[in-house]
Amino acid sequence: MNMNTDYLAKPIITGRNFGWLSVLGVSMFFQGCIHIPQTTAFDADLPRTIVDGYPLYTEQYGDRPDVVIVVHGGPGGDSKYLQSLSALSDEYRVVLYDQRGTGLSARESVPASFRDFVDRQIADLDGLVDHYGQGRPVRLIGHSWGGMLVSAYLGRHPEKVSHAVLAEPGILRPEVAPVFVRKLKESQSISTMLGVVPAFFKMLFVTSVDGHERTDYVLTAMSGRSEGPPYLCPGDRMPADFSRRSGYAVMKATTMPMMDDPSVFNVDLTVGLNRYSRPLLLLSSECSFIGYDYQEHYHRSYLPAQTEHVKLAQNGHTMFTVRPDAAIALVRGFFRR
Repeated sequence: MNMNTDYLAKPIITGRNFGWLSVLGVSMFFQGCIHIPQTTAFDADLPRTIVDGYPLYTEQYGDRPDVVIVVHGGPGGDSKYLQSLSALSDEYRVVLYDQRGTGLSARESVPASFRDFVDRQIADLDGLVDHYGQGRPVRLIGHSWGGMLVSAYLGRHPEKVSHAVLAEPGILRPEVAPVFVRKLKESQSISTMLGVVPAFFKMLFVTSVDGHERTDYVLTAMSGRSEGPPYLCPGDRMPADFSRRSGYAVMKATTMPMMDDPSVFNVDLTVGLNRYSRPLLLLSSECSFIGYDYQEHYHRSYLPAQTEHVKLAQNGHTMFTVRPDAAIALVRGFFRR
């Protein structure tokens, strides 16, 4: 799960910082409003795939017969940071999509239960597999939260996938949730939390059409802003433009409750995985707190026997974004088997 918790902080505006915040506000008033990208509900020009009547934002690269579908992290992220995987389009038709309620896909109400939320996401992925696979097995790449979804998908539809990559899934079973939450909370710092203050102030100047823009703006501004650990190697940071638009409502309904009570995560995403008998790659990094050792200790034993677990040296959780060449080369070689 791409759960940088900078945006979970509760900043306090004090007399000491009120002055510079006021100057910032006046400056922005004269500069005009902040605009963020609209979704498939309001921008008719955005590319989309209709799944069960819902317009999922999709990008396609290449026109080869074999299909690769890329599933991004979150919950509440978008697919932009995984565009490097379009490099595979010389051999495959590569499909990236923004999950329901996130990125540039239309906003809608989020299911009340985590189980129902997962089921809806799996149904969307299945719709994409059927649409683009046209009856042929596809290749799947799931990163972080996306890896969790791919794991669940393999357990439900093993016959529809020829190769699968799980890149550092955060939590595959309920008993791992408390460990994940504890490790993530231990990594938080006061300076990182204070970084949310300007974004919360700027949100007042964001133009709103669908009613979600302002909170989406804050989440987009804060996600992935930290340098180095716990997700990245020391000195590394994500590109400033790695995300188009996050989905705050999705994050609020899923991640935030779990941070307060890990038992909210009540779905075993490894159910049925033993039915999947085709190639499976578990890709882990050296630097991430949910990297190789974490995956080996908490997840490996629940994956099929044929799973190959590879450690990517000198890289972190976002191995397809920060120095992506090595990770893409590994995936390319794996897909050729």
